[in-house]
Amino acid sequence: MRCLPGNILTLRLPRNFDGALCLGNSFGYFGRPDDARFVRRVASALRPGGRFLLNTATVAESLLPNYPEDETLTVDGITLRLRDSYDARESVLVTEYAFERGGRRERRISRHSVYTTAEVVRFCEDAGLRVLDFYGSASRAVYRLGSPQLYLVAEKSPSGASHK
Repeated sequence: MRCLPGNILTLRLPRNFDGALCLGNSFGYFGRPDDARFVRRVASALRPGGRFLLNTATVAESLLPNYPEDETLTVDGITLRLRDSYDARESVLVTEYAFERGGRRERRISRHSVYTTAEVVRFCEDAGLRVLDFYGSASRAVYRLGSPQLYLVAEKSPSGASHK
């Protein structure tokens, strides 16, 4: 397996990958135009018949039925407090991270676009990918409203043409 460091939106990519993975909520941080561009870049790097696996917990059908409450975790003397808010007008999950260790505090904020599964499918189709299926777990459980994760599997068409 070959991993390329860098920003997918600007990285020069060869066009011969057998597969691409986007795991652990890495999808949705760019915003709508660049998230669609991300999928197009992935599709352009795949060989015909190449597969794309997108895993996320922040599609609307997974996130909103199980909307996260504030959470506090402590590991090795570091306390992390998470506070989520949902901006319905923008369909964005805003997470405030507060880290504390030995009296020292740091705060960070992230914004994560929330799409419906249908929107993610359209991103794929517009990029020339055919969505083969989506699952609710890595063990291929059926994806349902409220499934904690989405595992979407798509394939680049032999011609690379759009499936719309």
